[in-house]
Amino acid sequence: MLIPSKTLTSSVLNVNQKPPYIVPTGVNRISLYLNSNEKTLFLDNIEKYGNNKITVTSSLILLKSWILKYEQKYLMEQTFFSPYPEELMNVCDSSKGRES
Repeated sequence: MLIPSKTLTSSVLNVNQKPPYIVPTGVNRISLYLNSNEKTLFLDNIEKYGNNKITVTSSLILLKSWILKYEQKYLMEQTFFSPYPEELMNVCDSSKGRES
């Protein structure tokens, strides 16, 4: 069973915080390549994020892995997925901005 791109994009946009424009754009471009299990995994992650069970990082890493796998050059070039050098990343900052 294929999950339409519109469903994926709608789910991304229905979480508590409005994501940057590049997230639904990435979902739309990648969803054409994903099977139903992959789409379900992503939707489950979005739901968990919306319920404050996981950070947004989990979904972004999943999306980024598909961007690399399917060689989506436009999305690879977006600084949203790598905004600063990895050396500056700090694990304790991973849920910054999320209310407990």
